[in-house]
Order: sequence, then C-alpha cells, then structure tokens
Amino acid sequence: MHPSLITRERGLSLLDRALEHKLTLVSSPAGFGKTTLARQWVAERSQQSHFPPIAWVSLDGGDNDPVRFWRYLITACQVFRDSVAREALALLQSISQPPFEASLTETAITIFLNGLAQCEQGGILLLDDYHAITSPRIQQTMTFFLAHLPASIHIIILTRSDPPFSLAQLRASNELYDVRTSDLRFSQEETSAFFQQTLPIPLAPEIVRRINTYLEGWAAGLRLLLIALRESTTPREIEPLLSAFAGGQLALQDYFLTEVFHMQSESLQRFLLQTSVLDRLTGSLCAVITGERDSERMLETVAHANLFLEPLGCSTFDQSSTQQWYRYHGLFAETMRTEARRRLGEESLRTISAHASRWYEAHHLHAEAISSALYAQDYPRAAALIERILREPQAYYQANEYHTWHTWLEQLPDTLLAQYPALCLGYARALLFRADSWLLTQTTLTLLEKLFQMAEESYRVERDLPRLGEVFAFRSLAAWRQDDAIQAAYYARQALAWLAEEQHTWRALSLGVVGKAELLYNGHVDISRKVLEEAYALCEASDHRHLRLRRATGNMLSRAFFEQGELYRSFEYYQRTLHKAREEYAHSDDLAYALFGLARISYEHNELETAWQQAEEVLGIGLSLEKEFHEVQATLLLARIQHVRGETAAARQRLDALLARIPATQSNPTWPLAREILTLRANLALADGDLVTVQRWITALDRPGGLLFPFMAEQEVLLLARWHLVQGRRETALQLLQDLLREAQAAGRRRSIFEAQALLALVYAAHGQQEQAQQTLLTLLAHTYTEGYLRLFLDEGEAMAVLLRSLQLHRHEQPFLSSLQSIIRAFPSSQGTLPPSPVALLPEPLSSQELRVLHLLVPGRSNAEIARELLVSINTVRTHIQHIYRKLDAHNRAEAIEIARQLHLLS
Repeated sequence: MHPSLITRERGLSLLDRALEHKLTLVSSPAGFGKTTLARQWVAERSQQSHFPPIAWVSLDGGDNDPVRFWRYLITACQVFRDSVAREALALLQSISQPPFEASLTETAITIFLNGLAQCEQGGILLLDDYHAITSPRIQQTMTFFLAHLPASIHIIILTRSDPPFSLAQLRASNELYDVRTSDLRFSQEETSAFFQQTLPIPLAPEIVRRINTYLEGWAAGLRLLLIALRESTTPREIEPLLSAFAGGQLALQDYFLTEVFHMQSESLQRFLLQTSVLDRLTGSLCAVITGERDSERMLETVAHANLFLEPLGCSTFDQSSTQQWYRYHGLFAETMRTEARRRLGEESLRTISAHASRWYEAHHLHAEAISSALYAQDYPRAAALIERILREPQAYYQANEYHTWHTWLEQLPDTLLAQYPALCLGYARALLFRADSWLLTQTTLTLLEKLFQMAEESYRVERDLPRLGEVFAFRSLAAWRQDDAIQAAYYARQALAWLAEEQHTWRALSLGVVGKAELLYNGHVDISRKVLEEAYALCEASDHRHLRLRRATGNMLSRAFFEQGELYRSFEYYQRTLHKAREEYAHSDDLAYALFGLARISYEHNELETAWQQAEEVLGIGLSLEKEFHEVQATLLLARIQHVRGETAAARQRLDALLARIPATQSNPTWPLAREILTLRANLALADGDLVTVQRWITALDRPGGLLFPFMAEQEVLLLARWHLVQGRRETALQLLQDLLREAQAAGRRRSIFEAQALLALVYAAHGQQEQAQQTLLTLLAHTYTEGYLRLFLDEGEAMAVLLRSLQLHRHEQPFLSSLQSIIRAFPSSQGTLPPSPVALLPEPLSSQELRVLHLLVPGRSNAEIARELLVSINTVRTHIQHIYRKLDAHNRAEAIEIARQLHLLS
C-alpha cells in the first residue's frame, strides 16, 4: 500500500456488504476516493482464501461501443473460471456480422450468464468510472444482465453519477446497496490519521478540524493539501492554502500548476505534459513519444511522488505485455492537457499522437492506433488502418463496434472516403445501426445516399460486381427502414443479380427483403415462400453468423406457410424460431412475431386458452417496447377470443380503448393499424346485429380493400360480402367473393381462398343452391381437413353447422370423415333449441315408410321378406329402396346402411 494511504476500515466494511447484494453502487463526485478505496478493499480481501475472485474493469469514453464494452467485461471475468468466457468471446470475436442487426451482444450475454452460473466460487465484477458509459444500448443490455445475474455473482459500480438504467426494482427487492458521498467523506479521525501517517510533524487538532471543515472529507483535496503541507505546517502558512482550496475546481487547477506541477524538475514537467494526451500509459509507449529511454523509471517516480498517477495492471489493456499500465487522475489529467496545449501547442500534441499511433499499430492495438492517428489529423493513415480491420479476420470483430466505427469515420474528409468504398459501406452500416428509431432522419438519409454513390462509383470503375451488389443490398436495407418496400425489393433484386454465390450474408439479406415484399406487399405467397426458403437455407448453413437474420427469415417463412394454409408446417417453423429466440435471448421483436404466429394457429385450432396466453405475452412485449404493431395485433386476437366466448361487449370495449390511442386518420402512419381495428370492430358489430356501426364503417372507408396490403384488403372485402349477404344482396356478395377467389388463387393465397370458400358456401345455401353450397364446402374440406382447421368453420356460426351436417349424407373415406365429425362436434349447441333431427338434415327427407324399409334392410331381409312384413308388393319395396339410395347418395344396401348409421337414422 502507498505510504500516503491509510486503512479506512469503515469504508472497507461498507464494500464488504457487496456480497449481500446483487449490485453495489458507489456514487460520488470526482476525488472522493472511490477507486482508491476499492483497490484497497480488493488488495486486502483477495488475501482471504474463502473470498470470491474479483474481476476489475476500468472504463473510459472509448468503451461506449456495446461490443467493445462487453468484450472487455467478459474477458475480465475469466478470473472466475477459465472457461466462463470462452464461448461468449468466440461469438463476439468470430461472428461475420450480418448488416441486418446492430449487434449480437444479447446472445453473447446469455451465453456468458450461463457460464457465470457454473462458477462454483462465485465472483465479484467491479466496473470503475461507469459514468463514462453513455450508450443507451449498453444501458439496455446491462439491465438485462442484472436481471438475469446468478445469485453467486455480485456487481460493484464506481461512478460519479447514477447509471441511467432503472434501479427501482433492485431497490424494491433489496438487491441494491448504495454507498454515497456521505459514506466516502473522511471523518475527522481519518483526516487526523492521514496526516499523522504522512507528515513528519503532527498537526494541531484545531488545524485538523479546520481542514476537515473546509474540505468536507474530500480525499483528493487532502492529497493535494498534503503536498503543500510538506513545506507549511504552521497555522499562518496553512491559512492561505485552505482559502485556495475553498475556491472550487478552477482554484484547484491553478494550485495543481503552481504548487504541484511547477515544483517538479524541468524534465519531469516535460514528461507530464507530453504524456497527458494518453488515456493510458506504459513505459515503452512513453519512451516513444517523449524520447525518454528510462520512461518506466520515470513513471514509477511520478507514482511514488503521489502525482495522481493510478496503476492499472496489465490484464485490462494488453495481456501480452508484462509492463505496468497507468492512468492519470481525471482532474490532474484535465489540468495537464490544458497546460500542454498552452505550452507545447496543438501541432506538437498532434506529432506526439502520430508517434503513439505507430506504437499502437506495432503492438496490434488497432483502435488506439486509429484514434491517435485521427487526433494527429493523419487521415490517410487512419483510413488505411480502419480498412485493415475489414481485411484482417482476427480484428474483424471490431468492425461491428458501430459506435466506435461512426466516431472514426465521421472525421474523415469526403475526398478520402471516396477512395475507400469499403469505408463508405462501413460508415453506412454505422449510420443504420446507431439510429435511435427504425425510421431514419432526412439528414441521415442524405448522408447515406452520398456514401452509397461514392461506393457505387468506385466499384463501377473497378468493375467489381460482387461489391456493387453489396452497395445495392445496403440500399435495399435503407429503403426497407423507410417502409419503402417497392424500392427495397428493386434494390434487392439488383443486388442478387450481381452478388457472388459465396456472399451468403448479402444474398440471404436480399432474398429476405424480396420474400417479405412479395408476401406482405404484393401478396404473392408462392413466390415469397420459394425465395424465403432459399434465404433460410443460407442462414441455417451459416451456424452462428446470422442469428438475427435467421430468426427474422424464419418468422417470415412461417407466415408464408400460414398464408398457404399449411398450419402444421407454419407451427413447426414458428416453434423453431421461438425456441431459438428464447435460447439466444433474441430481440423481443422476434419473440413477438413468433408468438403471435403461434397464437393465430392456436386460435385456428380452437385452442383458445393457449391462444389467449400467447397473445397476452405479445401484448406485454408490445407495451414494453412501445411497438404499436405488436400491441394492435395482440389486442385484435384477444378481442376475437372474447367474442367467441360470448363476451362481445368486452371485446368491443377493448377495441374502443385501443382506438383511443391509435389515431384513425389517413394522414397518420398508424392508419393501416387503425383500419384493421375498425374492420374487426365492424365485424363484431355485424355479429351482434349492430348494423348502424357497420354502415358507418362502410361510409368511412374510401374503398374497402383499396390501397392496403393484400391480406388486410381481403378482410375488408369479406366483411363487405357478409354485409351484403345480411342485407339480402346475395348477388353482390357472390360477385365480391368470386373476384376475391380469382385474385387469391392467382397469387397462391390459399388461406384467403379458404375464408372466401367458407363464406361462399353460405351464400349459395342462402340462395337455395344446396348442391353448389355442399360442393364448395366439400372442396374446402378436402384442402383443410389434414391441417386441423376449426375456427374457419366455427366462426361462421349455426348456418355453417347445418351445412356441415348435411355433408354427412355423402360417402366419405377416413380420415376425412373423422375430421368432418370433429368439426361438427366442436360447434356449441344452439341455446334454447334442440339440434335438428337427422332426417331434417337431408336435402330430401326420407318418408316414414322409407324409414321402415331402411330399418328392415339392416338385418339383411330380402325384398320379399320386407314386402310380407309391410304388407306391400315386392315392386313397391324395390321403389322404396331406390328412393333410399337416391336420397342417401348410396349405391347399394351396405352403403345405405353405413350412411344411415353415420346420420343416426337407425336409432
């Protein structure tokens, strides 16, 4: 321990309580001894055999990149257990990041958390200078990390201000322990002990009291005062010193210069000024920039002179080096840099940074080499170094540090960027994935287009078509971010024409854009399925490299299967995506899309409780993310379930409450969502007999089905057809449905075909066209019975039930027959009425005499025996049997008897 340090048992005991809590927050302004106390605590407690291992991470402003932040943190935690970070680091460092998402840090964090859970001894992770972290993305991931932290791991954060992530939940559950400024202030006893230990002549108690009153227990002030008191120990000499210290930070900076800095030798002053531009210092680096060969000894001298130089060790910054690393205390460093600019000049400081950049490059510290080159305004060198990150696989992971990437590239002149098309795309990537919202600002769009143009011109000159394909794939992504699906698909198709087969990332991305546009915007289900299957195969073959892209493509492919009417295959892919999303801690968007897809399938299978639970989870995600799309889709499904359960009033209230938050004006971006709400609201009103509400819906729409996504438009057309059917305008309803069927069949929208066919059968039945109604329904059943459809039929009510029962008169093979009977059994019994008799279900009921003949056929009676039993002629019996065959659609006795049994005509 440094001679000027005293053992602060009170402070050490406060930090001991970190083992009782998930998070310990040590928060105070600069200079209150947070880091010093923590280092003392670590040094002392580490000697105890039973004490958990401690990982220390010192942070600065350059660590605001999420990938870099977590890489440092995970690496430090290897002291807990050798293998704790291996898999997570491999993921961060080897992933060829798709431009489809900003980072895969969530996945790495989940893997890391799993590793931490295996640490038998537990561990303590200490984050110093956390106030330097301002990235919202890092705060989000820290919130998740703390929420899922194993009980055996404890976090200590040293900071000048409280972190921006929520602490309320941690406080409420007693998982947070606060150490504040008042806890860190030196007591009068500690102040007295400090000076007794460090001064050759003891101070009078009254002077100690006055010092403590002036400085209010400020540790940095005590250290500064100590330097001055070595020459001044009388009350008269001490008085002006105390007055200077009461003047605040500017006065302290003056004191740093006059009483600390100027008291040093000329060579040491020059050393301090030259090295002040460095964030972290080590002997060989200082030797390069100062020309001082014995810089290692110089650093040790500065440290022993108590000139605010803090040791960092070597593990945090450069594990391959055995040299000691240091950094200056923040207040001292600020003062020295200001003085260096005044005395040495900016040009000299830039020269120093240029030397530092070359040293960093030689020691494979790429980020530091680039930052120093940029400070030196050596932009060609900086550009070349940045491009090297793209070329060298071992450094490629740094290309995914978007915050860092953006900070570097925005400093390069356009004339230089134009010479490096790869940097133009790197800059574009950083702009896309640092944006706070999905929609990009006009300023960002303008800059993106300039970057795309520079890259395109360069690659066209080089005739590098694969790279040109990357430019257009990027353009496609930017257009999609602006909800311009047509332009996005155009760029994606052009990209696919140029991209090489081995450019899997870009091909998968471009195929995904084309597939999504074809599905959602054009409604071409068959085309989209084929394209999405190809994209998904590329993602599957890439293992870890395209996790988010694979999940997004998997969700969209599942939707394509759903729209093709393949419920079980859709379920399989949604379930696979959901499993991966939970396993990899996917972005909640992916969870929500997969869950909602499964909820729709559960609803279609009439598994209402499961559908309700899934939709509720989607709603929770939507509300937490403030994503209106998820909130609306989940609410629509919940309202449908309420209606099915007979809670129509509650369902309509739910929709009205949602409409109050979603503006229903055509100029608003949420208009398509509001229109979906209005359509379901009108559907429920129609089922409830509220024709006035439906009429208002029709009047309010410019044209039902117009200027909408195909699937949304079809829902409006179906509702309009129902409205005309209720109003007795059956021909109009018929025409609407036939037009819908024709368009849906051309595009492969089989689920839409099924919905139209179900309603079409009811229109035919209402026309008295029983045979056409039955044939339409038989066609529908033939395509759906293997997929477990129930709500498709149940939602059409009793009219559909009657029509389905009439189909039992036809000959059916298993398992078709079982499926038909399952659908019929799923219908609720009509309230207040008995179900229709089996005979009434027949298009032409059997007469009482024909029923008698039918009963006598069962035991195998001959025509003559039946004639004798009924006292009629044999010819009359033959006539009755022919009538029975015709009415039951049977060809012989065996078939007639089997159909009669199915219709319960023999009971």
